[in-house]
Amino acid sequence: DQPVYETIFQSARPFDRSIAITGDNNSASTLASQFSFIKKVSDNSVAIRPGVWRLTEPLVVPMNVSLEIPAGVTMIADPNALIVVHGSTRFLGNASNPVVLKAINDKSHWKGIVVFHGANDRSSWRNVVIKNTTMPEYLGWTTTGAVTLHNGQIKMENVLIEGSIAEDALNIISADILLKQVRIRQTRSDAFDCDFCNGSAESVSFIDIGGDGLDISGTNIS
Repeated sequence: DQPVYETIFQSARPFDRSIAITGDNNSASTLASQFSFIKKVSDNSVAIRPGVWRLTEPLVVPMNVSLEIPAGVTMIADPNALIVVHGSTRFLGNASNPVVLKAINDKSHWKGIVVFHGANDRSSWRNVVIKNTTMPEYLGWTTTGAVTLHNGQIKMENVLIEGSIAEDALNIISADILLKQVRIRQTRSDAFDCDFCNGSAESVSFIDIGGDGLDISGTNIS
């Protein structure tokens, strides 16, 4: 239960295997029965229904089940709430009706989003607003990025991440990335940490950042 600190002299690419932080007891059907705002699309896919919803507990999507959030969804999260997905994600708002994921008020913070991709998984986020996040933590597991995506293929377009107090507002690891019009602002520490990735970032802005704007290691990015 106590932190252990160790100096790391060499760095290496993280394993390409997705790492489940909980058991695989959940399924698309059990998620739909547990959360009133979730509907089962198929055995391998769930979606959040359009509307304004309150997330009061962790939402953990198991391996090989994708999560879709369409335009018209606003998710208001309690301090202990977070979203963990062990598969693909599609957060698809539009310019006039973005997907909004935020804390219950401007003085509160929720525990953010973690996406573990399998080798063939991908995430596409368009017109998404994520506000007032801190580091994800669940059953003793934690990571530094308020919004963390690992492995797979990631496309983000017109995404705003605002008000993070985590070590990294956005952390992408071991992925192929395409970012356009991504804005990160008002962070306590770093904005975008990009490790062992390949791809490009266009029209990405960092505004009122407490630490690094862009922090990369082992990455080929234009």
